Amino acid sequence: QPLDSLVLTPSGFKRMGDLEVGELVSCPDGSFTEILGIFPQGLQKVYKVYFDDGTTVECTLDHLWEIESRKKVKYIKTTKEIIDSGLITKNKTRKWSIPKPKYVNFISDKLLPLDPYLLGCLLGDGNLRDSIGFSCKDSSVLNQVLAVLEENDYGVKLTDVGNNCDYRFKKIDCSTKDKNYITKTIIELGLYNNKSEDKFIPKDYLKSSIDCRIELLRGLLDTDGTISKSGTITYTTVSKQLSKDIEFLGRSLGMRVTTSSRITQYVDKYGKQKDGMLSYRSTLMLGDLIFDCFKSNKKTLRENHYKQKDFSNKYIVDIEYTGIKKECQCIKVAHPDELYITNDFNVTHNTTLTLHAIAEAQKEGGLAGFIDAEHALDTSYAQKLNVNVDDLIMSQPDFGEQALEILDKMVSSNLFSIIVVDSVAALTPKAEIEGEMGDSKMGLQARLMSQ
Repeated sequence: QPLDSLVLTPSGFKRMGDLEVGELVSCPDGSFTEILGIFPQGLQKVYKVYFDDGTTVECTLDHLWEIESRKKVKYIKTTKEIIDSGLITKNKTRKWSIPKPKYVNFISDKLLPLDPYLLGCLLGDGNLRDSIGFSCKDSSVLNQVLAVLEENDYGVKLTDVGNNCDYRFKKIDCSTKDKNYITKTIIELGLYNNKSEDKFIPKDYLKSSIDCRIELLRGLLDTDGTISKSGTITYTTVSKQLSKDIEFLGRSLGMRVTTSSRITQYVDKYGKQKDGMLSYRSTLMLGDLIFDCFKSNKKTLRENHYKQKDFSNKYIVDIEYTGIKKECQCIKVAHPDELYITNDFNVTHNTTLTLHAIAEAQKEGGLAGFIDAEHALDTSYAQKLNVNVDDLIMSQPDFGEQALEILDKMVSSNLFSIIVVDSVAALTPKAEIEGEMGDSKMGLQARLMSQ
């Protein structure tokens, strides 16, 4: 990937070019894994992969992806192989999908100064100018806010300004003239005096625990979110940054988030229709992590009737050459799935460490052997990783016993600096291939794998 691509780490996204060996990156299953190797690729043509949720990833033609077909069969293919195989099925549907993160964890020791649900309510329907408060006609949401104030020692009470809709936060102890705790905190978070178009979610909240992020999202959706009769959840804002933060928040919880924009309209005091501000509308759908998106009784009632769909994957819509070249590099991670998270929480595959190891051995003048048990070596891809294919001693055995026999001869010759078997899982016994894998021969497979 280009050096300016982003890779998710326990502390947030980081430039690909700033990564170091031994550093931790985030995995789609919510865990972290170590970077085992970084391999510069020099100046490369850059392609852009487009997905059906509006996100994109830049990469090279030989970049690897884990993709899944409509029949739920998984493959590891390069960008070029995906292009060559086509992006549309015979039935005119999108052909390939990639997995989404189940959820993302962050490592942070920072304490949140304000309850995340309360902050979500303030960002959704709050007045952050002058006297801090928020508007609410939903008694269940109001009760949630009152419960937060009761559970936390903020020294603040909620005051109705007279219309059972608008509320302000006031100090319980008025003996001093300083601002109340919530106002002070809003100032410290950089949100004070922000208009609707200037609102944002502070970074510490975006990188907080999963439970805190869920509470933050609930506060936002309870106040300024909607759920249709069919169960579609949306959040609308005139703040571009808040819209991007909603995308980050939802995707970090494994949700599918798509955003559209439009110019709002209003009628002025003379009855004329006028163009308003640019508005951003995000649609959110749950993924593998299932949770209630609302605390509002009205919205929860509608949410409970919503049948959860399978949004664990996202489809590739298009791949195009950007027309530019960039400095690129590959990384190898320790996780057995060999996956990491890049721009916009998209899941992608790491490089093939064995081919890099072969290239390094050849560079030092050593002889390399490759036992291709999977019969899947892409020689063009290997050459791009600086493997001298002409000097590579390669064998493609038909069954496991043959592969081990070849391996034994290679080792006994003492000629090789490195020998790669790709892969051990593909060392299938001859009996199984010929359909004779009965109970009496199961021990043969076990002995074969142990060798």
